[in-house]
Amino acid sequence: MVASEQPLVGDDPQVLLPFLDELSVFLDRQLIYDETGGWPGPQYDHGPRGFRQFIVEQLHGDVDLFLKLRPVIAGEVAVGRNEICLCGSGIKFKRCHGGRLPQSKGELASIR
Repeated sequence: MVASEQPLVGDDPQVLLPFLDELSVFLDRQLIYDETGGWPGPQYDHGPRGFRQFIVEQLHGDVDLFLKLRPVIAGEVAVGRNEICLCGSGIKFKRCHGGRLPQSKGELASIR
């Protein structure tokens, strides 16, 4: 399961709105599934394989880019904000992929 991009934290009531948006999309898709027997939209495998599929989709299907950035995503390598991005662009990590990569330690270190 892919974690929500907007976790419910703090006392800010505005945080609830993105959650409700996600919930309404899920319920809409569930109704479609109940009627047709097929889940609309993208489907991912379970566990690390599904996370890999999700990340490759976020990288516009660029599997080679995923393979270059996998050590950072899996938490195997720490790249400083001012270091050159691992993607090979020659741009600093903070201006290239630094703020756009989901990162997860431990359980996703086995992503291949």
